[in-house]
Amino acid sequence: MVQRTNKTKNDKEPFLKRVSDHGAVKGIEVLLVEDNPGDARLIEKMLRTSSTPEFKIIHEDCLKAARQILCDKHIDVVLLDLHLPDSHGINTFLQISSVAPAIPILALTGHNDHELIQQFLNSGGQDYLVKD
Repeated sequence: MVQRTNKTKNDKEPFLKRVSDHGAVKGIEVLLVEDNPGDARLIEKMLRTSSTPEFKIIHEDCLKAARQILCDKHIDVVLLDLHLPDSHGINTFLQISSVAPAIPILALTGHNDHELIQQFLNSGGQDYLVKD
């Protein structure tokens, strides 16, 4: 069964959450796109220790692999480092959102680049997390 939730803050298509027949939320499929292994492990650990909902994490470390995952698998949300080995800045977001325009994308940034974050949000990014 599928239930609608609120629209995204950018008023895109409503995103969906999967629920079981008993009303419990099933696992959320997260695509983590992060090239720093230490940051990736920390984010995965934080998500895995969350009690509800259960997060199912797929980790990729470059744009090319992330785009392929989005074409091949069901993903509910993307956590995206904007600075990858094969893409930098707003282009990273634009390349991901072109493959998955209805999936919420949250930027992961360790940089204090307010202009880039504003570009990301103005281009349809959902929100951002600072890696400190």
